[in-house]
Amino acid sequence: MTAVVPAPVSRVLAKHGPVHFAVSGQGERGADMLAVAPLDELLVLFVSFRSPLLAALRSEVDARVNAIAEDGSYTLRCRGRAMMTGRVMAHPRRMEFVHWLPEDKRSENLVAIEFIPEHIDFSRQDESGEAERFKGETRASPRPHVLRRWIAAAFAGLLPALTAAVVIDWGWIGWFGEEYRLRAVCLLLSLLGTFALLGGGRLLYRAAALRRFQVGRVRRPAAGVLAEGWLAHDRAVRGGVQALGVGAAAMLTVGWIWGWEVVVAVLVASQLWFFVPLWLIHLSQAEPEADA
Repeated sequence: MTAVVPAPVSRVLAKHGPVHFAVSGQGERGADMLAVAPLDELLVLFVSFRSPLLAALRSEVDARVNAIAEDGSYTLRCRGRAMMTGRVMAHPRRMEFVHWLPEDKRSENLVAIEFIPEHIDFSRQDESGEAERFKGETRASPRPHVLRRWIAAAFAGLLPALTAAVVIDWGWIGWFGEEYRLRAVCLLLSLLGTFALLGGGRLLYRAAALRRFQVGRVRRPAAGVLAEGWLAHDRAVRGGVQALGVGAAAMLTVGWIWGWEVVVAVLVASQLWFFVPLWLIHLSQAEPEADA
């Protein structure tokens, strides 16, 4: 894997002990001193499964890691994104960081937090007085634009479904809507309702899949970009609910003005009747799928 954490930073963290970890904008509940395992492409931190810090991570992915030597010989400040990945002993890379697990806590009660540094400010002065400095963005930066992250969370992999939705809406209104007033507006509202329903349902599925992934019941890809720290769980839930509200409002408007048969077309085009049962079956499984 591509190295994200510079070697001098990894060496310092390997011997430093607990670091200060803080989730942006979450106050005291989002900050704690945590043991850390420095890997090449990320930092893995360990926290009790009862910690309020985990609730903070559901609300926000932006986080910071700070480490300062007691004698002032080095300082390290990192900014990046963080996400909870489930129990430590169920982590697929647990053998790489088992040496850094805190000795005063039972490993079965620990949860792994993956922190991906996007900006590092590191300075160190050795015994001879020589200074070493690293400050700047890492290979994990910059993040995709926020709009791209939302589109990826809601629609990634759904191009055939989106194409079918456009064809169904366009075909229904084009074939049966010759007498509709403002037919173009009807089509636009129908497409808005279709995309909002499909995207909102997908966001709620992604959020639920993230929770299932964190307890070891589905595989990581099911949560999409949420499992990579691009979008917080609570934001995805709010976005999904709001999108479903927009879809419902668009359907009511279309039904009131152009007739409820158009609403049926929108519901068919959204394909939720097909996806929702599949999502529910997937989320209800007791353990993740076997590797192909």
